[in-house]
Amino acid sequence: MPENNVLTVGSLAPVATDDPAEVRDTISSLYVNQIYEPLMAATAKVGEPPLPLLLARPLEFERPTRCSAVVREGIVFSDGTPLTAELVVASLARVGDFRQRATASVRGDRVVFDLKEPNPAFGLFLTTNFCGIALEKGGRLFGTGAYRGSVLEKGASILRLQRNPSYREKVPIDEVHFVVHPADADGTATKLMNAVRAGEVDFTDSIPAMTAVSMQKEGLPIVAWTTPGNSTGILYFNTERPSLRDARVRKAIAYAIDRHEISRHSFTNFMTFTARDLLPPMMQQGASEAEVIRHDMAQAEKMLLWPDLERPSRLTLLLPWSPRPYMPHPNHAAETITRYVAKLGIAVETVFTASTTEFYDRVDRGDFDLLLLGWIADTPDPADFLESLLSSENIPRRGETSSSSSNRSRWRNAEMDRLLKEFRATPTADVRSNISKLLASEMPLFPLIYGAAVTVLSRRVRNFRPSSLGRVSFGKLAIK
Repeated sequence: MPENNVLTVGSLAPVATDDPAEVRDTISSLYVNQIYEPLMAATAKVGEPPLPLLLARPLEFERPTRCSAVVREGIVFSDGTPLTAELVVASLARVGDFRQRATASVRGDRVVFDLKEPNPAFGLFLTTNFCGIALEKGGRLFGTGAYRGSVLEKGASILRLQRNPSYREKVPIDEVHFVVHPADADGTATKLMNAVRAGEVDFTDSIPAMTAVSMQKEGLPIVAWTTPGNSTGILYFNTERPSLRDARVRKAIAYAIDRHEISRHSFTNFMTFTARDLLPPMMQQGASEAEVIRHDMAQAEKMLLWPDLERPSRLTLLLPWSPRPYMPHPNHAAETITRYVAKLGIAVETVFTASTTEFYDRVDRGDFDLLLLGWIADTPDPADFLESLLSSENIPRRGETSSSSSNRSRWRNAEMDRLLKEFRATPTADVRSNISKLLASEMPLFPLIYGAAVTVLSRRVRNFRPSSLGRVSFGKLAIK
């Protein structure tokens, strides 16, 4: 049973890193968000400006590519070091995602941001977990958050967070323990579900929505919260592979797949969760050209009948190391994709990975034909979501860790880059429509289903408020 005044977090995979600049998975994000704080806090509503957190006031723009702000007084790191403008600049300089977009410098008591491109929503970028401010000292990282972490031990079954004695607010819970309950070979979270049933878990966001609802109906002393619409499960085509360079091949595969079957196995109200657009529901603005790609085997075969087109005979499909919020049953999704694509005379070999490290190493090397994964919104800004997945600048590169470099299709398209910059500057429905049309025409990736942020809590937990961005501060929770 959980200890008194200790919050026990159940997960399917271990925390991969305690460095916010290197976070690429959800459990590591949850962990580092308790230790490090970003400069701004998102409100989770599209179009609403972020709120100052470690800054005294909102950003002040001097021109389209320069803004600045004063650091909030009285903030200290967990080792007692006061936060200064100089330490903010040093922290952001470590972050590859930040360096892609801007540089930071100190002017008097202000942090000055010089942007590489005009970005009126730059404040939202500063809310991301990879922009969490960290102090590097003595080979360790310290944060200003409600908790401080111990040295991260690879493979440890329990990882502990302790209350930060220097935190500016009262923190009701003394410690947070992250405990790993690995998924079964088929991706089922049996060990984690049993731990929840036994009362050994206070918090988990790693149980699929349908399972969480079913467990709550068992009469267990738990509460299940579901917040839909913050992520999209995606089939990526590696456009650098010769067999997938032709958009007609990619579109044929998209037409062959029945997305309803994947969502039916993942969510009760499957029609709601079947993807109609790349953007998740919380960001959608009107109809999308992606809606024209529906399951149609006749159309799929027709796409492959061009005399100049070479139909691939075999493709690989890379799977994630564990279930994801936008892909609660990756093995079933892979089986569905494999079965439908086989009807086109294309054999698909499923490639499994055992860990976060192994998976992202293959992704960064482009060692796959097809990839089953997705994207969770870092901010409520549609431009951030689209740029992460479609910009040529965000193609993953081996050895260069970047949380937002998620153009996993490795697709380079000058017209899309131009449209993304236009949408960043003027996020109108017309520009968004042009992005959708180009995406439907070229099909570098195929949105399958929308994800849901599912949180299961024991009845010991108090003060929980769901977030559509999936950001939870354990420092605001209490235990009965």
